Amino acid sequence: MKLAASIWMLTLILLPNGSGGLEMLGIDGPTWVTSGDTVDLVVKYDVGRDAIYSVKWYKDNNEIWRYVPSDTPSFKTFPVEGIEILQSSRPHKLVLKIKGPKGSGRYKCEISVEAPTFFTRSSLHNLTVVVAPPEAPVISGGKEYYSVGDLIMLNCTLRGSKPAAKLSWKLNGNPVGESDLTNRQSIVHEKSGLETSILGLRLRAGIQDFPGGVAKVSCDGDIAGGVWSTTQTKALSGGSFASFTSSSAGFQSCLHMNIILLVIMWPIMKLFYV
Repeated sequence: MKLAASIWMLTLILLPNGSGGLEMLGIDGPTWVTSGDTVDLVVKYDVGRDAIYSVKWYKDNNEIWRYVPSDTPSFKTFPVEGIEILQSSRPHKLVLKIKGPKGSGRYKCEISVEAPTFFTRSSLHNLTVVVAPPEAPVISGGKEYYSVGDLIMLNCTLRGSKPAAKLSWKLNGNPVGESDLTNRQSIVHEKSGLETSILGLRLRAGIQDFPGGVAKVSCDGDIAGGVWSTTQTKALSGGSFASFTSSSAGFQSCLHMNIILLVIMWPIMKLFYV
């Protein structure tokens, strides 16, 4: 018994890096995919002088495919929702057919080598199925008309995307500051795997926000870092702003004309005061 233990310990000491040479070099494959895509996840590894005991692929810690050379048959598939594992899969390459948003997940390849070590190593790869929403963002709330100092309160909702959309607001083409944003949330729908994003806008109406009596607000939705994007715009009316703008313009025009007349008449007026 002591002799067997000594041989085992000596074997571990003599193995390179204490792992029999087994080295995982990562998994190559796309990060973003769409439903219907065929995806290759290719694992890179080096077993050194050892032989493979097993290769197992997992999705979110659930085993989905296995290769054990000593078994008959040597390949085995475990069905899971969201993907179809194609027959062209091999120990170094998992071939998937994406069947909807639930194909998203963390994929892992785990390799074990034969005796005497049976060492096991693994590599991970994240895969996200991008699902575009069926419609543009919806802007809700607000009033028919706004006056100076009124509170503008709007909500932007973008439904049915994967992953959740990143929403942002613009006022007259300019990004709205974080302090004017409210109610940021993302809702996951378990049955479909899709997500709904919500972002509120809350700010005080100012004269500068309604040039010509109209303010244009827009909600932009960005998915997967620009893989897909959309926008929705709404015009807000400010009757009093238009009147104020018109009055200001009339006053400035009148003042301008008076200045011109004063410049023209000043030489003549000086004659009467000399």
